Amino acid sequence: QLIRNFDTAPRERFLRAPLYDSMCAGLSDGTAAKGLGIAVDVVPPGSRSCPYHFHHAQEEMFIVLDGQGTLRVAGEMLPIATGDVIMIPPGPEYPHQILNTSDAPLNPPVLARALRTLLATGEVERNGYLFRLYLPGPRGVGVAEPPTGFDLRDVDADLAETTWCLYAWPIAYGRTGRRTFFTNQGGDVLATDAPAYDGPGHGPAPDAAFRPLGRGTITGPVAIGADGNDGNAWKQVN
Repeated sequence: QLIRNFDTAPRERFLRAPLYDSMCAGLSDGTAAKGLGIAVDVVPPGSRSCPYHFHHAQEEMFIVLDGQGTLRVAGEMLPIATGDVIMIPPGPEYPHQILNTSDAPLNPPVLARALRTLLATGEVERNGYLFRLYLPGPRGVGVAEPPTGFDLRDVDADLAETTWCLYAWPIAYGRTGRRTFFTNQGGDVLATDAPAYDGPGHGPAPDAAFRPLGRGTITGPVAIGADGNDGNAWKQVN
């Protein structure tokens, strides 16, 4: 397929309460595009499109079709409005996030967004791997994302804007992959070879790749070149 209409493309709600909410349509899905990802999102008033994040290699573009809001980027809050074209370079110098700070929907198509639909286990399945996001709860203890999205009562919303971690492990160890990967807001990517991390519901605990200083927390130093709380050796791969 060479042509896709964003008004008629099927949309899916991306909801991770209490902060993130948008209606998404994957415009490049099922088309002839091989290296390009593009989506159209509608962000309701008072919501954010996704967590504050950056990409190691991927450039990203936003085109505001309708509405007004705020681009949070590199520590600044910049107003955005209909007709704005936003270019975000890769790298930790450009963490970014779109917020709808108006009282009307914000309609920004987004190039290349990947993780959307949560499984019943609260994980995302993609390319032979399972992904799980953890946000900090009280005292920085990692809280796993449930299938229905995070509950404000369980998450430290202020700390979650700057602290998070993500794990990816094989759907079938030895067949779809062997290594389990970790990254967080610091941008380091670690890996370990652990057969126990195998399939839905069998991923790492939130503190697995952290140094054994504070059990359960995701706010301490990560185990770069050392054993983590799970007893496995984590090596830096980026």
